[in-house]
Amino acid sequence: MNKPLGRIERALSAERLSPYRRHGGDLRRAVDLYEWNTAASAAIWLDIANLEVLVRNAMHRQLTDWAKANYGHGRWYDDPGRVLSPRHRDDVDSARQRLNRAGKRNDAGRIVAELGFGFWRYLVASQYDRALWVPTLRTAFPGQPRRRPVHDRLTRLHHLRNRIAHHEPIYRMPLAQHLSDMLDVVEWVDPRPTELDHRPVHSSGRGRSASQAPRQRLSGRITCPVTWRWPRLRHRLVTSHLVV
Repeated sequence: MNKPLGRIERALSAERLSPYRRHGGDLRRAVDLYEWNTAASAAIWLDIANLEVLVRNAMHRQLTDWAKANYGHGRWYDDPGRVLSPRHRDDVDSARQRLNRAGKRNDAGRIVAELGFGFWRYLVASQYDRALWVPTLRTAFPGQPRRRPVHDRLTRLHHLRNRIAHHEPIYRMPLAQHLSDMLDVVEWVDPRPTELDHRPVHSSGRGRSASQAPRQRLSGRITCPVTWRWPRLRHRLVTSHLVV
């Protein structure tokens, strides 16, 4: 065994490399694929993080206005109307406890930031269609009047986010579709046209593109987008007036 490769295998563990080795066929190809997977995950993570902030800010704004109109204050997360499920109430309680342990105030901005992507995804699930989507959350996505497409895309992106967060393989996932999902959600939240909306999508020259994936030395199929630095998506994320 090549000594540097052996050290890499010991550092990462044979167990962690095993799915890459099964796909690649040998240790060298497994390490190549692992490096590619890591670079792709890092690039996509930046866009997912920005998307999460965009979505939660948009939903929080609408929920705040709705709570003010119905309860006389904007603290929707206090759930004065008992709209939230026990699971969601537990999520809010856990967020407050983390803030208390850190010695931070339980203000709206901090509570919202403590609530994970999964919390927001489930707020657009079918169980909240009448209670939240129709009266308020649909206005957080002015570019998409139907709840189901929003829920479906956020569900897929939540799954991708969790795999990246846990350093799991993503090389066989439909990453081009996931990037398209992100662009859909951004444009549903903020449907204003921008100068890039009428330009073809092309590589920005930054990050690792699909052509750099070690596919020619691997058996099987790797699904991947044209580029990890999709300029149109990045432009929409960083220029949206809803990201604060």
